[in-house]
Amino acid sequence: MQTIYPLSLLAQLANRQLNGCLQISSGAVTWSIYLETGKLVYASNSLEPFERLDRHLTRLSHQVPTLVGAVRYHLATFPPSQSAQNSDYQAICSLVHNQYLNPAQAAILIEGLAREVFESLSLVRQGDCEIIESGEFTQFPKFCQIDISLLTNHLQSQLQPPKFLVSTPKLSLQSPGSPWQNESDTITNSIQDTPIEFNDSINTNHDYPVNNNYTIACIDDNPSVLKTINLFLDAENYSVVMIDNPLKALMQIIRYKPDLILLDITMPNIDGYELCSLMRRHSSFKKTPIIMVTGNSGLLDRARAKLVRATDYLTKPFTKSELLKIVQKYLP
Repeated sequence: MQTIYPLSLLAQLANRQLNGCLQISSGAVTWSIYLETGKLVYASNSLEPFERLDRHLTRLSHQVPTLVGAVRYHLATFPPSQSAQNSDYQAICSLVHNQYLNPAQAAILIEGLAREVFESLSLVRQGDCEIIESGEFTQFPKFCQIDISLLTNHLQSQLQPPKFLVSTPKLSLQSPGSPWQNESDTITNSIQDTPIEFNDSINTNHDYPVNNNYTIACIDDNPSVLKTINLFLDAENYSVVMIDNPLKALMQIIRYKPDLILLDITMPNIDGYELCSLMRRHSSFKKTPIIMVTGNSGLLDRARAKLVRATDYLTKPFTKSELLKIVQKYLP
Protein backbone atom coordinates (compact mmCIF):
# COMPACT_ATOMS: atom_id res chain seq x y z
CA MET A 1 0.00 0.00 0.00
CA GLN A 2 1.32 3.42 -0.93
CA THR A 3 0.42 7.10 -0.72
CA ILE A 4 -1.65 8.05 -3.75
CA TYR A 5 -3.40 11.15 -5.09
CA PRO A 6 -6.13 9.75 -7.36
CA LEU A 7 -7.26 13.00 -8.98
CA SER A 8 -3.71 13.98 -9.93
CA LEU A 9 -3.08 10.49 -11.28
CA LEU A 10 -6.22 10.64 -13.41
CA ALA A 11 -5.20 14.03 -14.81
CA GLN A 12 -1.83 12.57 -15.85
CA LEU A 13 -3.48 9.59 -17.54
CA ALA A 14 -5.86 11.91 -19.40
CA ASN A 15 -2.91 13.93 -20.71
CA ARG A 16 -1.30 10.70 -21.92
CA GLN A 17 -4.56 9.77 -23.71
CA LEU A 18 -4.58 6.39 -22.01
CA ASN A 19 -6.66 3.47 -23.22
CA GLY A 20 -7.45 1.05 -20.41
CA CYS A 21 -8.77 0.77 -16.88
CA LEU A 22 -7.24 2.41 -13.82
CA GLN A 23 -7.97 0.26 -10.78
CA ILE A 24 -7.38 1.64 -7.29
CA SER A 25 -7.84 -0.52 -4.19
CA SER A 26 -8.00 0.74 -0.62
CA GLY A 27 -9.10 -1.61 2.12
CA ALA A 28 -12.00 -3.68 0.83
CA VAL A 29 -13.02 -1.16 -1.85
CA THR A 30 -11.90 -1.15 -5.49
CA TRP A 31 -12.49 1.71 -7.94
CA SER A 32 -12.47 1.08 -11.70
CA ILE A 33 -12.05 4.03 -14.07
CA TYR A 34 -12.38 3.18 -17.77
CA LEU A 35 -10.66 5.47 -20.26
CA GLU A 36 -10.52 5.76 -24.04
CA THR A 37 -7.87 8.10 -25.43
CA GLY A 38 -7.77 9.75 -22.03
CA LYS A 39 -11.53 10.34 -21.89
CA LEU A 40 -13.75 8.78 -19.25
CA VAL A 41 -16.29 6.27 -20.57
CA TYR A 42 -17.33 4.80 -17.21
CA ALA A 43 -16.48 4.85 -13.51
CA SER A 44 -17.57 2.49 -10.76
CA ASN A 45 -16.52 0.99 -7.46
CA SER A 46 -17.26 -2.20 -5.58
CA LEU A 47 -19.52 -0.58 -2.96
CA GLU A 48 -23.07 -1.68 -3.84
CA PRO A 49 -22.90 -0.66 -7.52
CA PHE A 50 -26.48 -1.74 -8.26
CA GLU A 51 -27.89 0.30 -5.38
CA ARG A 52 -25.96 3.32 -6.66
CA LEU A 53 -27.29 2.69 -10.17
CA ASP A 54 -30.86 2.43 -8.85
CA ARG A 55 -30.52 5.75 -6.98
CA HIS A 56 -29.35 7.57 -10.10
CA LEU A 57 -32.05 5.99 -12.22
CA THR A 58 -34.57 7.27 -9.70
CA ARG A 59 -33.20 10.80 -10.13
CA LEU A 60 -33.32 10.44 -13.90
CA SER A 61 -36.96 9.38 -13.63
CA HIS A 62 -37.87 13.04 -13.03
CA GLN A 63 -37.08 13.51 -16.72
CA VAL A 64 -38.37 10.06 -17.77
CA PRO A 65 -41.47 9.45 -15.58
CA THR A 66 -42.02 5.85 -16.70
CA LEU A 67 -38.44 4.86 -15.99
CA VAL A 68 -38.28 3.73 -12.37
CA GLY A 69 -40.83 0.94 -12.14
CA ALA A 70 -39.82 -0.68 -15.40
CA VAL A 71 -36.13 -0.35 -14.66
CA ARG A 72 -36.36 -1.83 -11.19
CA TYR A 73 -38.16 -4.82 -12.62
CA HIS A 74 -35.58 -5.13 -15.36
CA LEU A 75 -32.65 -4.89 -12.93
CA ALA A 76 -34.25 -7.50 -10.67
CA THR A 77 -34.43 -9.91 -13.60
CA PHE A 78 -31.09 -8.85 -15.08
CA PRO A 79 -28.46 -10.64 -13.00
CA PRO A 80 -26.52 -12.77 -15.48
CA SER A 81 -23.33 -11.51 -13.84
CA GLN A 82 -24.06 -9.12 -10.98
CA SER A 83 -20.98 -10.44 -9.22
CA ALA A 84 -18.82 -9.99 -12.30
CA GLN A 85 -16.71 -6.97 -13.19
CA ASN A 86 -18.57 -4.34 -15.25
CA SER A 87 -21.94 -5.78 -14.21
CA ASP A 88 -23.46 -2.35 -13.55
CA TYR A 89 -22.31 -1.12 -16.97
CA GLN A 90 -23.71 -4.27 -18.55
CA ALA A 91 -27.02 -3.39 -16.91
CA ILE A 92 -26.96 0.09 -18.48
CA CYS A 93 -26.22 -1.43 -21.89
CA SER A 94 -29.14 -3.82 -21.39
CA LEU A 95 -31.46 -0.94 -20.45
CA VAL A 96 -30.53 0.88 -23.67
CA HIS A 97 -30.86 -2.28 -25.75
CA ASN A 98 -34.35 -2.88 -24.33
CA GLN A 99 -35.27 0.80 -24.93
CA TYR A 100 -35.79 1.70 -21.27
CA LEU A 101 -33.13 4.38 -21.89
CA ASN A 102 -31.89 6.09 -25.02
CA PRO A 103 -28.15 6.72 -25.56
CA ALA A 104 -28.40 10.40 -24.52
CA GLN A 105 -30.10 9.45 -21.23
CA ALA A 106 -27.47 6.78 -20.66
CA ALA A 107 -24.77 9.45 -21.06
CA ILE A 108 -26.46 11.64 -18.44
CA LEU A 109 -26.71 8.64 -16.12
CA ILE A 110 -23.04 7.72 -16.57
CA GLU A 111 -21.87 11.27 -15.83
CA GLY A 112 -23.91 11.37 -12.61
CA LEU A 113 -22.52 8.01 -11.51
CA ALA A 114 -18.99 9.18 -12.31
CA ARG A 115 -19.37 12.28 -10.14
CA GLU A 116 -20.39 10.17 -7.14
CA VAL A 117 -17.64 7.62 -7.72
CA PHE A 118 -15.01 10.37 -8.10
CA GLU A 119 -16.24 11.98 -4.88
CA SER A 120 -15.49 8.83 -2.89
CA LEU A 121 -12.24 8.22 -4.80
CA SER A 122 -10.97 11.69 -3.89
CA LEU A 123 -10.98 10.64 -0.22
CA VAL A 124 -8.39 7.90 -0.77
CA ARG A 125 -4.86 8.62 0.46
CA GLN A 126 -3.45 5.10 0.89
CA GLY A 127 -3.93 2.24 -1.55
CA ASP A 128 -2.68 0.22 -4.49
CA CYS A 129 -3.22 1.13 -8.11
CA GLU A 130 -2.61 -0.46 -11.48
CA ILE A 131 -3.51 0.11 -15.11
CA ILE A 132 -5.03 -2.91 -16.83
CA GLU A 133 -6.50 -3.64 -20.24
CA SER A 134 -10.23 -3.02 -20.49
CA GLY A 135 -10.80 -6.63 -21.56
CA GLU A 136 -14.42 -7.48 -22.34
CA PHE A 137 -15.40 -3.86 -21.63
CA THR A 138 -14.20 -2.95 -25.13
CA GLN A 139 -17.01 -5.08 -26.55
CA PHE A 140 -19.76 -2.97 -24.99
CA PRO A 141 -21.27 0.11 -26.67
CA LYS A 142 -20.02 3.47 -25.42
CA PHE A 143 -22.41 6.30 -24.71
CA CYS A 144 -20.10 9.19 -23.84
CA GLN A 145 -16.53 10.41 -23.55
CA ILE A 146 -16.16 12.75 -20.58
CA ASP A 147 -13.25 15.14 -20.19
CA ILE A 148 -11.44 14.03 -17.02
CA SER A 149 -10.21 17.56 -16.32
CA LEU A 150 -13.77 18.87 -16.13
CA LEU A 151 -14.66 16.28 -13.50
CA THR A 152 -11.47 16.63 -11.47
CA ASN A 153 -11.42 20.44 -11.60
CA HIS A 154 -15.04 20.58 -10.50
CA LEU A 155 -14.40 18.17 -7.66
CA GLN A 156 -11.20 19.92 -6.54
CA SER A 157 -13.07 23.22 -6.41
CA GLN A 158 -15.75 21.51 -4.33
CA LEU A 159 -13.11 20.17 -1.95
CA GLN A 160 -11.62 23.60 -1.24
CA PRO A 161 -12.42 24.64 2.34
CA PRO A 162 -15.21 27.21 2.50
CA LYS A 163 -14.22 30.82 3.13
CA PHE A 164 -15.53 32.51 6.25
CA LEU A 165 -15.54 36.12 7.31
CA VAL A 166 -14.34 36.53 10.89
CA SER A 167 -13.99 39.62 13.02
CA THR A 168 -10.24 39.32 13.42
CA PRO A 169 -7.69 39.07 10.58
CA LYS A 170 -5.53 36.77 12.70
CA LEU A 171 -7.81 33.80 12.04
CA SER A 172 -7.88 32.63 8.41
CA LEU A 173 -8.10 29.43 6.42
CA GLN A 174 -5.33 28.33 4.06
CA SER A 175 -4.47 24.98 2.51
CA PRO A 176 -6.08 21.74 3.80
CA GLY A 177 -2.72 20.51 5.11
CA SER A 178 -1.99 23.71 7.02
CA PRO A 179 -5.26 25.52 7.69
CA TRP A 180 -3.95 28.21 10.00
CA GLN A 181 -2.06 31.29 8.93
CA ASN A 182 -0.46 32.14 12.29
CA GLU A 183 1.33 30.28 15.03
CA SER A 184 -0.72 28.38 17.60
CA ASP A 185 -0.24 30.95 20.36
CA THR A 186 -1.51 33.71 18.06
CA ILE A 187 -4.45 31.54 17.08
CA THR A 188 -5.35 30.96 20.72
CA ASN A 189 -5.29 34.69 21.39
CA SER A 190 -7.46 35.34 18.31
CA ILE A 191 -9.99 32.74 19.37
CA GLN A 192 -10.13 34.17 22.86
CA ASP A 193 -10.87 37.57 21.32
CA THR A 194 -13.54 36.04 19.06
CA PRO A 195 -15.36 33.31 21.03
CA ILE A 196 -16.50 30.28 19.07
CA GLU A 197 -20.25 29.93 19.59
CA PHE A 198 -22.29 26.99 18.40
CA ASN A 199 -26.04 27.17 17.90
CA ASP A 200 -27.56 27.50 21.34
CA SER A 201 -30.92 28.85 20.22
CA ILE A 202 -32.77 25.62 21.00
CA ASN A 203 -34.01 25.17 24.53
CA THR A 204 -32.29 22.16 26.13
CA ASN A 205 -34.09 22.33 29.47
CA HIS A 206 -36.47 19.45 28.89
CA ASP A 207 -36.76 15.74 29.53
CA TYR A 208 -35.52 13.25 26.94
CA PRO A 209 -38.63 12.10 25.07
CA VAL A 210 -38.79 8.63 23.62
CA ASN A 211 -38.78 9.09 19.85
CA ASN A 212 -38.41 6.29 17.34
CA ASN A 213 -38.90 8.53 14.31
CA TYR A 214 -35.30 9.82 14.22
CA THR A 215 -32.34 8.14 12.54
CA ILE A 216 -28.85 8.94 13.83
CA ALA A 217 -25.67 8.00 11.95
CA CYS A 218 -22.52 7.34 13.97
CA ILE A 219 -19.25 7.47 12.02
CA ASP A 220 -16.24 6.17 13.97
CA ASP A 221 -13.50 3.67 13.16
CA ASN A 222 -13.52 2.42 16.77
CA PRO A 223 -16.05 -0.45 17.18
CA SER A 224 -16.22 -0.02 20.96
CA VAL A 225 -17.23 3.64 20.61
CA LEU A 226 -19.89 2.70 18.06
CA LYS A 227 -21.17 -0.03 20.35
CA THR A 228 -21.42 2.38 23.29
CA ILE A 229 -23.23 5.05 21.29
CA ASN A 230 -25.61 2.46 19.88
CA LEU A 231 -26.32 1.13 23.38
CA PHE A 232 -27.09 4.61 24.71
CA LEU A 233 -29.29 5.68 21.80
CA ASP A 234 -31.04 2.38 21.20
CA ALA A 235 -32.25 2.47 24.80
CA GLU A 236 -34.09 5.69 23.89
CA ASN A 237 -35.63 4.10 20.77
CA TYR A 238 -33.55 5.97 18.22
CA SER A 239 -32.72 4.22 14.96
CA VAL A 240 -28.92 4.04 14.80
CA VAL A 241 -26.77 3.54 11.69
CA MET A 242 -23.20 2.55 12.65
CA ILE A 243 -20.46 3.27 10.10
CA ASP A 244 -16.89 2.14 10.88
CA ASN A 245 -15.34 2.87 7.47
CA PRO A 246 -15.02 6.59 6.67
CA LEU A 247 -14.60 5.86 2.96
CA LYS A 248 -18.08 4.33 2.95
CA ALA A 249 -19.59 7.03 5.12
CA LEU A 250 -20.66 9.51 2.46
CA MET A 251 -22.41 6.88 0.38
CA GLN A 252 -24.13 5.31 3.38
CA ILE A 253 -25.50 8.56 4.77
CA ILE A 254 -26.79 9.40 1.28
CA ARG A 255 -28.60 6.08 1.42
CA TYR A 256 -30.04 6.41 4.94
CA LYS A 257 -30.45 10.22 5.10
CA PRO A 258 -30.07 10.46 8.91
CA ASP A 259 -31.61 13.25 10.96
CA LEU A 260 -28.36 13.78 12.90
CA ILE A 261 -24.75 12.68 12.40
CA LEU A 262 -22.20 11.91 15.12
CA LEU A 263 -18.78 12.18 13.46
CA ASP A 264 -15.41 11.16 14.86
CA ILE A 265 -12.51 13.46 13.96
CA THR A 266 -9.49 11.13 13.99
CA MET A 267 -9.93 8.37 11.40
CA PRO A 268 -7.70 6.69 8.78
CA ASN A 269 -7.59 7.92 5.15
CA ILE A 270 -9.83 10.93 5.86
CA ASP A 271 -10.39 12.92 9.03
CA GLY A 272 -13.71 14.11 10.35
CA TYR A 273 -13.10 17.72 9.34
CA GLU A 274 -12.71 16.83 5.66
CA LEU A 275 -15.65 14.44 5.76
CA CYS A 276 -17.84 17.07 7.44
CA SER A 277 -16.88 19.59 4.75
CA LEU A 278 -17.80 17.09 2.02
CA MET A 279 -21.15 16.36 3.62
CA ARG A 280 -21.98 20.04 3.86
CA ARG A 281 -21.48 20.36 0.11
CA HIS A 282 -24.11 17.70 -0.54
CA SER A 283 -27.55 19.20 -1.02
CA SER A 284 -29.19 16.69 1.35
CA PHE A 285 -26.95 17.55 4.32
CA LYS A 286 -26.51 21.31 4.25
CA LYS A 287 -28.69 21.68 7.36
CA THR A 288 -28.37 18.24 8.99
CA PRO A 289 -26.91 18.55 12.53
CA ILE A 290 -23.34 17.21 12.50
CA ILE A 291 -21.78 16.69 15.93
CA MET A 292 -18.00 16.26 16.03
CA VAL A 293 -17.03 13.59 18.57
CA THR A 294 -13.39 13.50 19.69
CA GLY A 295 -10.96 13.30 22.56
CA ASN A 296 -9.47 16.66 21.54
CA SER A 297 -11.01 19.50 23.48
CA GLY A 298 -8.75 22.45 22.59
CA LEU A 299 -9.95 25.74 21.18
CA LEU A 300 -8.10 25.06 17.94
CA ASP A 301 -10.08 21.86 17.38
CA ARG A 302 -13.35 23.61 18.13
CA ALA A 303 -12.47 26.40 15.72
CA ARG A 304 -11.67 23.92 12.94
CA ALA A 305 -14.99 22.19 13.59
CA LYS A 306 -16.75 25.52 13.24
CA LEU A 307 -14.91 26.33 10.01
CA VAL A 308 -16.16 23.15 8.32
CA ARG A 309 -19.66 24.05 9.51
CA ALA A 310 -20.04 21.39 12.18
CA THR A 311 -23.11 22.06 14.28
CA ASP A 312 -21.61 21.22 17.67
CA TYR A 313 -18.89 19.35 19.52
CA LEU A 314 -18.93 16.42 21.98
CA THR A 315 -15.77 15.52 23.87
CA LYS A 316 -14.80 11.92 24.72
CA PRO A 317 -15.26 10.33 27.15
CA PHE A 318 -18.91 11.25 27.55
CA THR A 319 -21.76 9.89 29.62
CA LYS A 320 -25.14 8.76 28.37
CA SER A 321 -26.64 11.90 29.85
CA GLU A 322 -24.18 14.13 27.93
CA LEU A 323 -24.85 12.30 24.67
CA LEU A 324 -28.62 12.48 25.05
CA LYS A 325 -28.44 16.14 26.00
CA ILE A 326 -26.66 17.11 22.78
CA VAL A 327 -28.86 14.84 20.65
CA GLN A 328 -32.01 16.28 22.16
CA LYS A 329 -30.64 19.77 21.61
CA TYR A 330 -30.98 19.25 17.84
CA LEU A 331 -33.70 16.60 17.71
CA PRO A 332 -36.28 17.99 20.16
